[in-house]
Amino acid sequence: MDHKEGKIVVDFTSDDLCDALVIDPEGNEIGTLIRIYVHPVHRSPQWASVRTGILGSAKAFVPLDGAQWDGVHIRVAINKFLIIKAPHVDNQDDDELTETDTDSLVEYYAISKRHRPVRGCRAP
Repeated sequence: MDHKEGKIVVDFTSDDLCDALVIDPEGNEIGTLIRIYVHPVHRSPQWASVRTGILGSAKAFVPLDGAQWDGVHIRVAINKFLIIKAPHVDNQDDDELTETDTDSLVEYYAISKRHRPVRGCRAP
């Protein structure tokens, strides 16, 4: 994991992010990282799935635009309460976000076209 202009640059050969704590801009705990979904060509981080809820019983997807890694926490740019209410994405295999999944999340988070994460991102 490298730092570059305050953004996440991931070295996927390391386990640094395994179960990392994800927090919102105010430092509120959202949950633990399950997986990062990357751009299929550039391999840049696009989305994160996060274990949320009591005993980690729920899962939420968070856009990683503007996220920062401090060696302990992944601080995302979205407020915890918006993340908790995000649409449910039923990707049982945890391998890929479909175009439909991505469209639903992009609409919910009101991500502009310029900052829109790539559709169909895959886990490394």
